[in-house]
Amino acid sequence: MTSDISSSSTLPKGLLYGLGLAALWVVVALISSTTTYHLAPLIVAGTPAIVDSLEGGSSMARLGLLTAAGLALALAVTGILSVSGNLDGPSLLPTGGAVVESVLFAFTGGLLGLIGAALIR
Repeated sequence: MTSDISSSSTLPKGLLYGLGLAALWVVVALISSTTTYHLAPLIVAGTPAIVDSLEGGSSMARLGLLTAAGLALALAVTGILSVSGNLDGPSLLPTGGAVVESVLFAFTGGLLGLIGAALIR
């Protein structure tokens, strides 16, 4: 499967998985705003590229675009949850709080997802 994102009439499967995981993160965060789901931004950011590479035949350009989309999705959810007051749980970091942690974990997830996807392809 070597199709380009722009030539496909549907969203890539990896992006759909990322959207689904982001929606799940929003739902559970709305239910329990004082709980921090530490790995959620990491997983949301890394999923699109990893899933797409598992499908086979993905170009590095496509994986880069999917990584950027996953990172943007994770950062958008972080912003929404932060503004709505649903990202108020504890942080694993000594300073900065859950918002800073989510941003750092999103970038880490995007990087790890891209590296993993490149190794899989």
